[in-house]
Amino acid sequence: METYESKVKKVNANAADIYRVLSDLNNVKKFKEMLPPDKAAQFDEKVSDFECDTDSVHFSVSPIGKMGLLIVDREPDKVIKFGGEKSPVDFNMWIQMKQTGDNVSAMKITLKADIPFMLKMMVASKIEKGIEQMADMLAQLPYGMI
Repeated sequence: METYESKVKKVNANAADIYRVLSDLNNVKKFKEMLPPDKAAQFDEKVSDFECDTDSVHFSVSPIGKMGLLIVDREPDKVIKFGGEKSPVDFNMWIQMKQTGDNVSAMKITLKADIPFMLKMMVASKIEKGIEQMADMLAQLPYGMI
């Protein structure tokens, strides 16, 4: 398995608030509602059949098809671990958070994926960029308001 890690991000929120929001995947609907209209339109072009509950998110992505993300483990205020479901590659991902000050935390995303060698050459840089963008987006969420 290959490992991809985001840079450590500064988040203006307590680790408890970050954990509360990210450990309930029902909140993904709220994240989508917070997107600017152009980003929401891009999301809707790429993703369909979107469903979520506390522990899972399922959706269809063309041309891959239906897939999902499941929370497989939680450690309050420290880490949320995810696994893939019906994904074209086996993967797991975790989001780590640590309180570093008053209303300030550090956050990092790690992804481990079992990517075939030939495919890895084509997608590694896109995965790295995607993990970094996801970390940037999560670092900017208004956790106290969700």
